[in-house]
Amino acid sequence: MTPEIVMVLIILAVAVILLITASIPMEVTALLSLGAVALIGLVSPSEALAGFSSPAVVTVWAVFIVSGGLTHTGVADILGRLVLRMAGNRETSMILVIMVTAGVMSAVMNNVAVAALMLPVVMDIARQTGSPPSRLLMPLAYGCLLGGLTTQIGTPPNILVSDFLREEGYQTFSFFDFTPVGMAVMASGIICMLVFGRHLLPKRTVSDASSPAGTDWKSQYDLQDRLFSIRIPETSVLVKKTLVESRIGSILGLNVLGITRSNQTMLTPGPSDILEAGDVLTVQGRMEELKEIRNWRLLVIEENVIDIATVYAGDVATAEVLLPSSSRLIGKTLNSLGFRQLYGVNVLAIRRSGSIKRSNLQDELLAIGDVLLVAGPQ
Repeated sequence: MTPEIVMVLIILAVAVILLITASIPMEVTALLSLGAVALIGLVSPSEALAGFSSPAVVTVWAVFIVSGGLTHTGVADILGRLVLRMAGNRETSMILVIMVTAGVMSAVMNNVAVAALMLPVVMDIARQTGSPPSRLLMPLAYGCLLGGLTTQIGTPPNILVSDFLREEGYQTFSFFDFTPVGMAVMASGIICMLVFGRHLLPKRTVSDASSPAGTDWKSQYDLQDRLFSIRIPETSVLVKKTLVESRIGSILGLNVLGITRSNQTMLTPGPSDILEAGDVLTVQGRMEELKEIRNWRLLVIEENVIDIATVYAGDVATAEVLLPSSSRLIGKTLNSLGFRQLYGVNVLAIRRSGSIKRSNLQDELLAIGDVLLVAGPQ
C-alpha cells in the first residue's frame, strides 16, 4: 500500500466520522476533504476544482434548483388535498398512493426534496386517519428511492453514469432509457410493500411523546434559567406606555410572556397593552440582557425564581409547531406577521437544524422546517 493510498484512506475515514457525528455541516466536510487532497498534493488544485465544471455536477445543481422551486410554489398543498382524497382510510390504499406519488415526483425531483415536501402531507394523513406515522413514513422513504431509478435525473448516480459514458466517447443514456427497468423495480417494490412489507412496519405512536404533559420543555429548550420577573416602579417613565413604546423587546431582546397586575396574569400581551405602575412582567431572555436592566432606573428585577410550569398552567398549553414548505410564514418575521396578536400565543423558542434560538425572536426570519415552541390558551 503506497503512502498516497494511506493518506486517501485517512481523509476518507475522517470525513466519514465527521458525517456520522454531524459535528460540522456536511457541506463543510466535503469542502475540507476536497481541500485536504489538494493541500497534501494528492491532486493538483486544478484537478481538485475540475469537478465543478462537470456537466453531471451542474445537472445535479439544476435538479436541486427545480426541486426548490417546486417546493416553494405551494405544490405541497395541492398534493396534500389530492393524496388525502385518493388515499381514503384503508392502510393499503394510503401506502399505495403515498409510494406512487413519491415515486412519480422523484423521477423529476431530488429524492431528499421529495421526502421533505411529502413529510407534512403524510403527517396530515396520519393525523386525520389516526394511523401511526411510522407505518406511512417508511413507505414514503422507499417510494422516493424507487422513483429516483426511473429517469436519468431521478438520482445522481444515473447522471454520473451518463456523464462517464459521454467522457469515454460512448453513446450516453437518454432521459427515459432508465424507465423500463426503473418502473419494473418500482412496481415490484410497491407490490412487495403492499403484500407483506407492511406487516413488518413498526406501530409506533407519537401521541404520548408529543403531548405537553409528556414533554419536558424546560430541559429540552433550557427555558428555566431564562425566565425572570421585572417590576415597573411608580417612578418609571414606562408607566402608561404601551409595550411597543417601551421597546423592551426591540432594545433588550426580551420576550414579554405575561403581565401580572392585581394578582391576575395576562398571558400573550399585545404591543398595544398599556403598562401600569406595579406591573410585574414575566420575561424571557439572557442574563446579560437582565444585567443591562440593572443600569436602568426604569425597571426592577425581582429575585424570585419563576417556574415555566407555573406560568403556563391550567387552561394554557405548550406545544411544538412545525413550519412546512407551504407555510405562508416562511421568509417573514414574527414582528412583521403580528404573530402574537394573530394567533394569541407566545413563541418561546425556535428550533432549527439542531440549534435552538431563545432570544431576539421577533426579528428572526422564519425558514422551512423551523419548529416553534409556542404557549397559549388551549
